[in-house]
Amino acid sequence: MFDGAGFEADQLDVRACALGRASGAEAAGASLLIDVGWDHTGFLLLLGGRVLYQRVLTDTSLSALYRDAATRAGAPATVVDALLLRSYDAELEPRRVAAAVPLRGVLTSFFDTIANEVARSLGYAAHRYGGIPVSVVRLTGDGAGLPGLSERLSASEPPVRLLGPGDILALPGRLRRFADTHGLVAAIGVSLPASPAEKEAA
Repeated sequence: MFDGAGFEADQLDVRACALGRASGAEAAGASLLIDVGWDHTGFLLLLGGRVLYQRVLTDTSLSALYRDAATRAGAPATVVDALLLRSYDAELEPRRVAAAVPLRGVLTSFFDTIANEVARSLGYAAHRYGGIPVSVVRLTGDGAGLPGLSERLSASEPPVRLLGPGDILALPGRLRRFADTHGLVAAIGVSLPASPAEKEAA
């Protein structure tokens, strides 16, 4: 299929396994990865780089957040983008400050849904894999940098840490500007070599 489309495919993988490979190497025990993407938010329970459990919420995504924010705030997409993906303050033009009030409610609901699912996933892990404690919770994906999300999730135990390319690779020179581009983590995972355990499972 990829050859027919003109691509020269070097390596293919499912997103969950690529994310696990990129994020799971440093954890001594199990870890939970929260992947906030454009069309879904995924919750992956990992042991090292291997996926033990995955839950995908298609109604909790950046696209749904944009849709809800635009509908409830009645703001143009450019204003929603500025408020969701950048910090806002009194320096913003009045219509943006006015739009921020209903958008805060949209964001709070979105964050609460993710926080509740984190608690649910950690509870499942404790029940199903009681002998393998979750030592790390990571947050990645295009939506990982939403203002206030990591702070909302920091109340969980263990606390949430952001995961970006700079946490996985030593980025030289001009590439350092991508260190916090969390949406690149899955692509990095695809490019990493498979672990011996993954090769054995395959």
